[in-house]
This record gives sequence, C-alpha cells and structure tokens, in this order.
Amino acid sequence: MAGTTKKKRTATNSKKKTVTKSTASKKKTAPLKLKENAVKKNSKVQDTVVKEEIDTKVEKVKETKKTPTKAKKKAAPKVKTTKKTTTTGKVEKKETNKTPKETKKKTTPKKQPVVKPKVEEKPKEVVKNKKEDKTNVETPNILKELKYVKNNLSNKVKDTTKKYKKLPKNTKAIIIAGIVCLLIIILEAIIFINHNNRASSKAIYHDSYNAIAVSENSLVVAGNSDFKYSKENKYSENSRGKLVKYDEMGNLIFEKKYDKGISTTFNDVIEVSDGYIVVGTGVFSEEEKKNEGREALIVKFTKEGEVVWEQFYQVLTNTGFNRVIEVNDGYIAVGQSIYANMELGNHETGGGIIVKYDKEGKEVWHNNHGGTKSGSFNDLVEVDGNIYVVGKDGADSGNLVKYNGSGEYQWHKNYSYTDNYGLTGLTKNGDYLYAVGSKKVFDTEVTDDDDRYTTNTDALLIKYNLDGEVQYEKTFGGSSYERYNKIMVYHNNFYTVGHICSHDAGLKVTTDKDEEMTGLIVRYDLNGNILKKATFGGSNNDNLTDVATDSTSYYIVGYSNSLDGNMVPVKANGKDYFGKLLKLNSKFMKMFDR
Repeated sequence: MAGTTKKKRTATNSKKKTVTKSTASKKKTAPLKLKENAVKKNSKVQDTVVKEEIDTKVEKVKETKKTPTKAKKKAAPKVKTTKKTTTTGKVEKKETNKTPKETKKKTTPKKQPVVKPKVEEKPKEVVKNKKEDKTNVETPNILKELKYVKNNLSNKVKDTTKKYKKLPKNTKAIIIAGIVCLLIIILEAIIFINHNNRASSKAIYHDSYNAIAVSENSLVVAGNSDFKYSKENKYSENSRGKLVKYDEMGNLIFEKKYDKGISTTFNDVIEVSDGYIVVGTGVFSEEEKKNEGREALIVKFTKEGEVVWEQFYQVLTNTGFNRVIEVNDGYIAVGQSIYANMELGNHETGGGIIVKYDKEGKEVWHNNHGGTKSGSFNDLVEVDGNIYVVGKDGADSGNLVKYNGSGEYQWHKNYSYTDNYGLTGLTKNGDYLYAVGSKKVFDTEVTDDDDRYTTNTDALLIKYNLDGEVQYEKTFGGSSYERYNKIMVYHNNFYTVGHICSHDAGLKVTTDKDEEMTGLIVRYDLNGNILKKATFGGSNNDNLTDVATDSTSYYIVGYSNSLDGNMVPVKANGKDYFGKLLKLNSKFMKMFDR
C-alpha cells in the first residue's frame, strides 16, 4: 500500500511540488529555493535598464518578503491539511492559489480557468491567519509601484536617448548659432554702453544758435548740434547743422537735422518768398576728415523745412560760408577758403571768398581776397548794386572790400588791429556802413613788426562812408576780452550783440574767470553814443551771436552753459552748451526764453 500510495502521489500530484516543498520548509535548502523562486517571479521588475536606486529598493522588498516566508514555513502544514480534507489533488492545487475566503466557499470546478499566469506572484500573500491578510498585502503593492516607477523611468530614459541620438547632426550648428547670438547681444550691449558713454556727462554737448531770421509770424534759427537732449532728433556723434522754426510765441514748429556728410554747421539763414536759404560748412568724406578739410555749402529749404536743393563749394582745403544775402536774381554768399594747418601753397583764389548763385542754386560767378592762410569774409550788404564785404586780411587785420554787381573787385580798406576774427558784422543806413568786431588794446604804440599778442580787446563799432573812409569808431570794454559779433539797424538806432569778459566795464558780470564770456547787447544812436546796454548769462560761458526784430520786439540768439543767471538752459549742467533764443522788449527785459 505504501508503494501504491507513492505511485498515486507521483501520478496524481505531479503539480504538488510547491506544497511538498512548503511541507519540507524545515529543511536547510528550503530558504534558498524560495529565494530563487522569488527572484524568478520578480524577473520582470529587474528590467534591462537597471538603476542603482531602484535595485536598492527591490533588494529591500526582497528582504521584506523573506520575513513572511519564515512564517510561511510554520503555516504551511495547516494549509496542506485543509486542502487534503476538502478536495482532491487537482483541486488542492487550485485551492492553494486562492485566498482564504475562496477556500472557505468551496467553489466548483467551473471556476478553474480563472487562474492567470501573471498572478503567480500571489504566493507572497501567504499569511498566518485572516487578521494578517490586510497588512501583508502591502508587499506586492510596493512591488507594483516600484515596477511602475522603474518602467516609467526606463521609458523616459529611452525617449531622452532617442532625442539625444537625433541631436548630433544639428547640435554643432545649434551651438554655433547660440554662440553667435550671444556675441551679437554682447556687441550690441557694448555699442549701447559706448553710445551712452559718449552721451554721458563726461562728453561735452555742443548746441548753438548762430543766426536768426524773423518774419511776421515765425522765427527761424540756424545753428549746429549733436542733439543729445533733442526730443525731435537722435543723438549724433558729430555735430550736425540744424534748422529750427518757432511761432511768434516761441512754440516749436519743427527742428530739422542736416544728415549729409560726417559733420556740418549752419552759420546763417535768411527767409525768401518760398522758403529759407542756409549757408555753412561741413566735412563730407573720410579723406576730408583725415586732412582736416571742409567744404562750403548752401542749402534751400521749403517753409516746412524740407531740402529743395544744395550746392557745395571748395577752393582750398578748409572752406566754408559764413553769411548770405538775397539779391534780385539770386543769392550771394561769403566765407573763407584757406590751407589747412601745416599745409603750404601759393594758391591765388583762396582767402576770403564771395560766390553768387542763381535762384536754382547754380553758380554765377565767384571771387576772393586776402591771404590763403587766414583771409576771411564774414558779412556783406548790397548798396546800389554794389557789394560791400567785411572780414580780415591777415591774423589781426580787419578789412572792408567792395565788389560791383558782377563780382569784380573795386577796392579794399584794412583796419588794424583786430582780434583773430576781424570785422564780423555789417549793416547799412542811408549812405553809410556800420561794421562791428573787436579791437586789440595795447599799453604802448605797436607796428606791424611788433608782437601784437594781447588778452585785452574792446568791442568795436566803426562807421564808414561808401568810399571806405572811417567816419568814427567806438569801443566798449574793460581789462579783458570783449567783442561785438553782429549789428542791426532799426528806427535810427543800432543794436549790437556779442560778449563781455571784463568785471570792470560797468556791467553785471558774474563769471568765475576773466576769460569766460557773458552775453552782451548794446543800443547806440546814429552818432555812436550808448543808449542802453545789458548782459545775459551766469557764472560760465554765455555768448550772443545774432539779433533781429519784428518791429515790435527784439530777438537774440546764442549759446550758454551756465547753471545760473538770466539765460539758464532748461537742462543746464554747467558743462554742456545749449542754443538759446530770447525775446526782449524795448527795455531789454525778457519776454520769453527758449
């Protein structure tokens, strides 16, 4: 019977090895086999992509699993006995894979196909009793969570690897493009910083109003600027000519920047029937900039400030126009064309220059006078078809030159000794001419052969007849440097503007140093007697460059960099120069300040 029983167990219970091994769990080899079994059952958790952190967690789970296995050894006989008394060997295997609740219900053979291959991990759920069922079920849940995390990480690693493998072809180009973009950003930052540095307080801003033209309802001013503080135009590294128009109340109508060339300056402006004529000078090529050269320019603008035409003129290296007037059939401009510093030559058409243009800007004729190193023409008037011009012949010799209507030289008269600018303003009244400038003051008599350097000059007014003979000369000043820049006649009075540096000339001068300027305006009668004088400025440099009238008020222009006084720029900082426009009443009281 014993042999028969053995065969029966062999034949009928070939699949009961699990129970048999569980029964023999007291043997020393049982734990090793259970361990191997558990490793095989969890082979799916140990995937090809192995991370150290996940493996560590899996090992911890294995150790956690071993604890219930020891309990399983003692509980196994009880499970086996229950299966033997309730069902056959075939059914016993089925009951072994079920939970305690399923065993108690004694299900029919119809439910046998319910067994799933993946559920073979359930032996981990073997418990001591029903009370432990809820606690021990946590172990497979942790394994499932770890398996999910591991698979998720594995998929992400694979996706990242696939994306990374796709990069090599474009990675180099992307890196280079990124570096280039970074370099461009850095370069733009450097340019921006450099631009700001140029426009910072370390750099001196230059803005000046050099001339003014007045009509019934508008004021037009010509000058130059680098537009650091302009709201209408962008900052320019080099100074640019500018044309500014105001209404009679001083409200801005437009501000135009002349963008041609490298740098430009507008020295004069007149109003004509269909626009404005402006003259000045500029650098228009790198070669001119290198050689310190300049060209004279004349530009016609519309009433709206748009360029109609422009012409350029150059004889010698350094050329420019200082003043312009309108005649019946065109315009006549005067200026200077001389050699640059250290440049030698014997050119005969340089010095002071005079050029006539027709209404379309085409040159009609030109002429010149004075030395090619210092000759200059600064202002002119037309009287009975003849042209009278003032300027200088040499370093300190002023002159008055006459031309006929065709530009032919008639005669000239020298006046000694002036400052380096010579005679700079000219007007007419009846049969007389009135010129202004600056006269050197010496303690003793000097000749052409003597050293005539001095820091003491007086503002000068000279009356000429039409033959160039001096009728009188009037001076005003103190122990320092004074000069008149321009002159205007109105109602049998002369109005001169310029600057004063002396503190001992009887006027309020608040500059800190004797060489610093304060704006000056003086009214004379026809006999050269001073009727009224006034100063405009503060503790730094202030200079008046031109004067005009609209028959009711007076307008003066110039520039200032003072922080105090009666001509303070809106954005004054004590270093930068600002163009100034002032409207005065007959008592020289300010009506507005721009």
